[in-house]
Amino acid sequence: DRAFTGFVALPSPESEPWWSVLEHRSESDALANGFEDKAKSLMQQCHPDKPNGDEWKFKQITSARAKGREVRDGDRQT
Repeated sequence: DRAFTGFVALPSPESEPWWSVLEHRSESDALANGFEDKAKSLMQQCHPDKPNGDEWKFKQITSARAKGREVRDGDRQT
């Protein structure tokens, strides 16, 4: 018997669409309805420094917010 069988790979923080992570129904919904405010609210709820914080969820939300910004800013440049 082996005591250590290796590390389990975690899914990428971007394994679901950014807008879904931020609890929107679609990308257009997120862009039209202020994904930044929702991201901020979710990040406050799951911040790792809070007693019931969730570092993985926090990173997932941070990544989703960054992707949303890329999409939003890309739309402005066209």
